[in-house]
Amino acid sequence: IKIYNNVMIGGTLKCSASKSNACSASATQHWGLMISDARTTEIYNNTIYGMQTGIDFNYGTVGTGPYTVRNNIIANSTVSGMRVTALYAPYFKSDYNGFSGNRTDINWKGANMSAAQFAVSTTNERNAVRANPMFVNAAAGDFHLNAGSPMIDKGIATTLFNTDKDGVARPTGRGFDIGAYEKK
Repeated sequence: IKIYNNVMIGGTLKCSASKSNACSASATQHWGLMISDARTTEIYNNTIYGMQTGIDFNYGTVGTGPYTVRNNIIANSTVSGMRVTALYAPYFKSDYNGFSGNRTDINWKGANMSAAQFAVSTTNERNAVRANPMFVNAAAGDFHLNAGSPMIDKGIATTLFNTDKDGVARPTGRGFDIGAYEKK
């Protein structure tokens, strides 16, 4: 699974009952991405804004990975930017992501951590950027980066794709920008 160059804004996933998940019809959750029983998954250069949990590796019974999360902006999550349970943790790698305004950046096997704490506790997020991404106008849904954004040129190059969400070449500056848009 390859997920890249997307913008996810405060989406709503209604809880639906199944044989293994009995839930209230009024229950509502907000996720950017929910990974469940997936094998090789690459999540690059997405902008995820205003969710309860931005990227959730929590559900399912199979966690064989690898799971790679890089160059994403995860901002204003009310629960956590990312959640990774013990099932997925051995196969999980993340770095070069941008975090801003989340209640907690990462919930790692039940423990809430900032990106900096996560980097000390694991081999992940050693190059994370924890700063306001300086969107052009998040309130109006414009998640392009303003000049001077700390997310510009802070990503890692990838061979998965060579353009951003708008078709702008990556990289345009000295390096890949973090998030769905490359600053022109």
